[in-house]
Amino acid sequence: MGSLLFTATGVAGPQDQAGFEAAVTGGTGSYSRARGEVSAAFTATTTVLTYHLQ
Repeated sequence: MGSLLFTATGVAGPQDQAGFEAAVTGGTGSYSRARGEVSAAFTATTTVLTYHLQ
C-alpha cells in the first residue's frame, strides 16, 4: 500500500464549515504517481475526506 500526499494553501479546520479542496500531488508505495483532487467536509464530530484520483 502507501500514503497519499495532498497540497493546499491556507489554514482550514472544523470552524470552516465549507471545507476545502486540494490537489493530490503524489504519495508513497502504490500511490507514488497519484494525481487528482481531495475535498474535505467538516461536521461537529468528523472530517470527511473524499479523494478523486486519476
